[in-house]
Amino acid sequence: MLPRHTQRRLLILVAVLSTAANGDEKFDDPRIKVTVGSSVLVSARFDSVVHQLADGSLFVQGNRSTDGGKTWVNSPAPVRAGFHDKWSQSAGCLLRDGTFIGLGSRPEFTRLDQRILKVYRSKDNLQTVVGPTDAVLDIPRGTGGRSETGEYTGAAIVEHSLIERPDGTLIAGAYGWWKGDEEYSMLEKYVPEMNMYKTRVWVISSQDRGKTWQTLGTPGYWPELGPEGMGEPGLTELANGDLLMVLRNGEWGEPVFQTRSADGGRTWSKPEKLPATGVWPTPYLMSNGMLVLAVGRGRPPNYYLWCCSDGRGETWQSRTLVAKGGKGYASVIEIAPGQLVYSGYNKVKRALQIWQITIERTE
Repeated sequence: MLPRHTQRRLLILVAVLSTAANGDEKFDDPRIKVTVGSSVLVSARFDSVVHQLADGSLFVQGNRSTDGGKTWVNSPAPVRAGFHDKWSQSAGCLLRDGTFIGLGSRPEFTRLDQRILKVYRSKDNLQTVVGPTDAVLDIPRGTGGRSETGEYTGAAIVEHSLIERPDGTLIAGAYGWWKGDEEYSMLEKYVPEMNMYKTRVWVISSQDRGKTWQTLGTPGYWPELGPEGMGEPGLTELANGDLLMVLRNGEWGEPVFQTRSADGGRTWSKPEKLPATGVWPTPYLMSNGMLVLAVGRGRPPNYYLWCCSDGRGETWQSRTLVAKGGKGYASVIEIAPGQLVYSGYNKVKRALQIWQITIERTE
């Protein structure tokens, strides 16, 4: 019998050839027109997210654009330093009062049922940043686990989506382990002796503008659904108030999953496999009601933009190739009606690549 890693590679190869043979006709909806325009390179990490601020400018990890992402300049040195620090900021959002709030992705591991989350704030469109300040994050069933380097870590990673709900509640996605989450990861690069377990996702919330945080709800632990476990949640709020989370569950070319909540994040549906593949999926609800999804490192390993015209994520009927060789993470934001800025890391250039994309309904 062939080794497990060889079997997996053969299965991926068969799937790639099958995709090439069948084409993408079923994901080429003529009612959706997507045009990928020019791109620029910006000095930023692979896990950087573009944010639009209250004055209309765009900001990504210490870089600012005032022309919709076509050109970029450096922010003051203290601001750049804050976005390159050890807490690896990626989650952030613009509050309705114009305040920008950002979260460090790696809280301090103080005890099993609690972490210290790092919070950053700016009231002047990120000309200056206050932080990090410490905010307690309670995880009643939390535990730790082994990292890729073998150290024992808190492993409650806050991911790239942070939203403010209409009632002022802040919601963010996290992943790691809870008590009892002890199914071994099936990624090829891990062996059982590493004690790397499959992960779960959950959401955290704050009722006091980020001063304290609580664990809200989880779709559960589903080790049978994929090789890695659920992780890297991307989060958006739909027009009807439901929350939609899209999740990674694999390293190369594995399907992503989605789960939804109708009660503000307290309970979630069983994760559902999508036709999209890849890592670090980022969903975004556009002003015209269309739902889009940015994903990289899929099968093939390119950057793609998926579209769902009903705005609910029930049918993803359009896939557009943004760029080949998308081995990094992708994110997307609408900066004007029908105008998107899509970002993905360019490993060859060692920089974040930012594309201009227009999208419209043709009927």
